[in-house]
Amino acid sequence: MKIIFDKKLFKRHAPKKIQKVLSHHVDLIDGKEVSFEGEEGFGTVEYEHEKYGFILYPIYPDWCREEV
Repeated sequence: MKIIFDKKLFKRHAPKKIQKVLSHHVDLIDGKEVSFEGEEGFGTVEYEHEKYGFILYPIYPDWCREEV
């Protein structure tokens, strides 16, 4: 099972200030796999844009969906 970032869930659950800060990244990470490692309860997404690598943290579980 994979945990996937979901743009619709992000827009439903994330505070408006966070939505504004991450607005340029949301389309890029929609559908990307989220890694939940450690005990913090937050995930990370790794992605590339214009030849640059990014790691976005924290990703909250309620911004994600499960995919079989």
